[in-house]
Amino acid sequence: MATTGTAIGQLAGRDHSELREVAVRTVGEQAAIAMSCGRLPKRRPGVDPNEDAALVAVGSQGVFAAVMDGHLGGDAAEETLAAAGEWARSLVEEPADHPRRMLNSVLKSAQKRIGERLAAVSEDRRNSRTAVTLALAVDRKVYVATLGDTVALLARRGRGRWVQFRETGDFMGAQPAMAPLQAAKRSGADRLILASDGLIDFTPSGFVVDTLGRPEIATAQPEAVVRALMDGALMGGAGDNVTVVCVDL
Repeated sequence: MATTGTAIGQLAGRDHSELREVAVRTVGEQAAIAMSCGRLPKRRPGVDPNEDAALVAVGSQGVFAAVMDGHLGGDAAEETLAAAGEWARSLVEEPADHPRRMLNSVLKSAQKRIGERLAAVSEDRRNSRTAVTLALAVDRKVYVATLGDTVALLARRGRGRWVQFRETGDFMGAQPAMAPLQAAKRSGADRLILASDGLIDFTPSGFVVDTLGRPEIATAQPEAVVRALMDGALMGGAGDNVTVVCVDL
């Protein structure tokens, strides 16, 4: 049975297209999203200034998070965001009897929406694709599906350990794509990080894990975490869109 008190927040790249701007959205007390168009212009000019998108939903039954990174236009990322939004409330308010099937349903809905949109846009936008990572935390586990180069990391707070979800499928566009589904057990003190490749590409190897392990960040609220990670990407040049999600489980 659905319950009240669900918190849902999202950021869309079309609303944040100025270089050096950083937008932050908190979602309840458990989660936050940070997004930036970047610090410097893209190395390869994009069709749209900011083609990222993100959503987090926190409810009585679990947490759902999604990060999208569009390519050759934000069309595919925006439709994936819309599909995630349609599914978000039921994913976190109703018992998840089949978490893997539910994530697949989100991807199928996104695929359908992308196909319909690309059939209606101008020819120069019909090659739009998106990377996407979906994560659903329910029943002491985290289930993750990734297409493309978005990333997910589960940090074991206070233990110096982490799980990185490394299996990916092809970018999602007008053609169907299969996303490998991965799962990891979680504790009551884990921290889930999702990000577009703008975070990884413009920070040193190990930056995310090292940042999460800093004493002042390990005990900080999610908003401070996404700001610290975003600051690292911007200091690294950030010649691309950057989106970071942090969820405390």
